[in-house]
Amino acid sequence: MGIQAVKSGGEQLYIGSERLTSGANQLNVGATQLNTGAGQLAAGINQLGTQVPTLMAGIQAATTGTNQLATGDDTFNAGLSTANAGVTKLNKALQARSKRVTAN
Repeated sequence: MGIQAVKSGGEQLYIGSERLTSGANQLNVGATQLNTGAGQLAAGINQLGTQVPTLMAGIQAATTGTNQLATGDDTFNAGLSTANAGVTKLNKALQARSKRVTAN
């Protein structure tokens, strides 16, 4: 019975060492993939960092354009008010002239 127990223990040890080797190989593959992913992440972060100034410049340009548009809108509205006042003045003058022509 002692030899049988040693033989059984040896077989279990062999199976366990096979599993351990397989697990170590899987761990090695996973570590390589993790390392590759970390490199890709670092590259992405660097690329993002180089693009932030471009993004900021775009935001500033959009803000400037929006401000110019608002100023242009104010100018346009002022022009419409002036034109409206001119049309009102013209209408009054035409009505007055029309009354004079009708009266004569």
